[in-house]
Amino acid sequence: MTELIFAKSFGVNTFSFTRGAKASASPATRIGGTAPLGVDYEQLSEAIARGDTEHIYLKYGAGDGEEGSYGAIDLDGVKGGGANDFSTWLTYGYNGTIEVGDDLLPVEKGNMDGPTARSINERYNACTHYADDGGCSCAHYELTCPRVLKVLVIEKIGCSYVKVKGFAAFVLEGEAGDKGEVLGSYVKYLEPGESLVEDAWDSADFGIYNVGLTK
Repeated sequence: MTELIFAKSFGVNTFSFTRGAKASASPATRIGGTAPLGVDYEQLSEAIARGDTEHIYLKYGAGDGEEGSYGAIDLDGVKGGGANDFSTWLTYGYNGTIEVGDDLLPVEKGNMDGPTARSINERYNACTHYADDGGCSCAHYELTCPRVLKVLVIEKIGCSYVKVKGFAAFVLEGEAGDKGEVLGSYVKYLEPGESLVEDAWDSADFGIYNVGLTK
């Protein structure tokens, strides 16, 4: 019989299997499938500390951005993809991996409210879980649900670049707003299959954990 254990902040560190193998969880330092959105690490840290983790802006709408930035990040760092790359990554997740401490990533300028609405609305309405309770929410969610977004936790470097400080997961609270804004509720998330980093607990913990087998 398998004992399932998720991570420190879930109350337990490891889970064990009948053959004696163990698995450990630690804060994710590298993940794939991220949405091209970033939340400020200081603001998120403060929200978590207060326990005020619903109605978090994952992307701002028209009139609320700063110097042309609304929360979108160019994940591959290659100029020219623009709204097409943004829409694809927002709908399906980035097809590469992002690592804490990666080279600076460019901010994707512009509101892109049309692509935002199409992608977020598609993901939100694709949920097939908890039909009697309105689908996945922070109260009950499936890790594989399209409503669950993995995003970057960032430090802004000037007006045009960000540094990756960690990763966080959010459940969409609804369709995109009229101005292109996206709201989510912060949740915990397990990322299986990645190698564990020995000193990962020294990294900032924003609630996404790598899970891997150890001897």
